[in-house]
Amino acid sequence: MGVAPRRLQGWEPRTFTEYEYDEAGMLVSTATTAEPEFDANQLALLLAHEEVLSDRGPHGLPLSETTDPRADPAIRGGWRYEANKSPRFDYAAQAIAHAQDAYYKAYPDEPRGGHGWYARRVDA
Repeated sequence: MGVAPRRLQGWEPRTFTEYEYDEAGMLVSTATTAEPEFDANQLALLLAHEEVLSDRGPHGLPLSETTDPRADPAIRGGWRYEANKSPRFDYAAQAIAHAQDAYYKAYPDEPRGGHGWYARRVDA
């Protein structure tokens, strides 16, 4: 995430400024400090969020549940999963697939692993 969760609710760190004056009353230095963005609670929330994300499979479900032996439909007393009966068409995935096909056709000797592909919305 990169920021403290409380920032998402509008929180901003308080700043404190100290001024130092010489004997004649002239300002000689200024030091401003901000309260820390992460306290123990914010760090715990961020770590919990990362833990949840690390357990997600490509289907968005927790791998710890989808790979659990109790999820085997042949086992009584567990649970099972149902997929949607018909797929939703993902136009972003289609755009990525077309871009990949064009790229690897143009560069047939290019290794296919490690490439990051993304799609972005472009208004027509």
